[in-house]
Amino acid sequence: MALGQSITDNDVRGALGVSIFDIFTLCTQSVINKWSKYKPVRDAGFGANWPSGSSGKYGLNLPTNWDYLGPGGGSEGGSPDEPGRLDDFRGYEHSKLLAFPSIQCRDTDNDLNAILYPSNTPYLQRWYCRAYRSASSVIILPSDLGLDSYYVGLKLSFGGATWYKTFGQVSSLDFTKNWNILVSAEIVTWSGTPAYSNFPYGTGQCDWQLILCSTAAAAWTNGAPSDIIYFPADTDGTNTFITSGSFTVHDWIKLSDYDMVFSAAAGYLESIVYCSTANLPAFTITDNASWITLAVYDGETLISNPALYAPGMKVRVSVSALATACIVSPEVGVGQDWTLDGAYTSGSLAGAASRSGTATVTSEGEDAVISVDQGNAGSNQLTFAFRSIDLGAGDTPIDVVIKRGSTTVFSDATGTFVGRDGFTKQYTVTINETGIAGETYTVTLTRH
Repeated sequence: MALGQSITDNDVRGALGVSIFDIFTLCTQSVINKWSKYKPVRDAGFGANWPSGSSGKYGLNLPTNWDYLGPGGGSEGGSPDEPGRLDDFRGYEHSKLLAFPSIQCRDTDNDLNAILYPSNTPYLQRWYCRAYRSASSVIILPSDLGLDSYYVGLKLSFGGATWYKTFGQVSSLDFTKNWNILVSAEIVTWSGTPAYSNFPYGTGQCDWQLILCSTAAAAWTNGAPSDIIYFPADTDGTNTFITSGSFTVHDWIKLSDYDMVFSAAAGYLESIVYCSTANLPAFTITDNASWITLAVYDGETLISNPALYAPGMKVRVSVSALATACIVSPEVGVGQDWTLDGAYTSGSLAGAASRSGTATVTSEGEDAVISVDQGNAGSNQLTFAFRSIDLGAGDTPIDVVIKRGSTTVFSDATGTFVGRDGFTKQYTVTINETGIAGETYTVTLTRH
């Protein structure tokens, strides 16, 4: 409970829990709760400016970690011969559970992770900040300190650079866990220079500090905003008020320049590797198709099985042959043939109206996909027959998967279906159902 307006030195000793009889020493004890609105303060007016003191900040030096400025100092507006004043303890509250920093971030409020994974979870950091705004006889409010219009933000330091961003004003804060600062290191673009969702690009250890400042920084910037003040750090025995810490943005590798789409089997395409070299294990790249060649270059120098990737290295992909659509003449049902080849993209099912629907084929590289929209239920089982074209003189194993909607009704991933040039190989699949009206059957053929 706070001291009253009529106090004795015994009242003060009891509140502080000390046995000191010298008034000046009593007024400069380290156990004094600096967050109490009423307490001994440094004042060149020898008490005329109490309780706000010479600086008008209630004995708090905000730019220097909210240091407590007690009486008797020869700087910061004080006087070297300033006496202790017992009356400065009128209304003093010793309990930090009752008189605490009115702007604070509690360690137990936040959702913080030691490591962020830009390509996977977790990739978020969230700080919840509080500001006590109610009238109080013992708490120094943000308005008392002239901080209501200040902005709340983060200072991040990593990779030799420092970044700043603000997220709102103190006047928008309240004393509940509702308002927050959010940082997301999720990768949102691979084009050009990689970018995070709400985080400056970079990997490795990131040191953070919660800040208050008089100017806004709506986007991440290397330029420091004006009048930076760091959040207060302390504990009231129950809550720990935090102002700084660190986390690590994990090493990652991603090929990013653009999607590699080959229209001819000539030359090569490259994709720059964006990654960090720290703590990355050695690895190699292999391919599963004889017509693809992969190589890694540092500039234009070929790197054979690099122990570590470095930012700016390039993966070069060369293609010596392009596969065409693996489908020529599938048939659905009895006597209902439809023809698809590399020139076809879609067509209606031929034959009886009971099978009315649309067939579509797409081909990308070595894969081919047929979609059959089933107009009506048929009276006979579904039969799919496939032939191959332009797959080379030798046999080419092909995997076949057929789905009705999201349900797999047939799968052969053993390469039993082998194709080659000239339609000489045929593969027939019979599905033990007549076809369900309104369903789509999707056939995917992939080189084994």
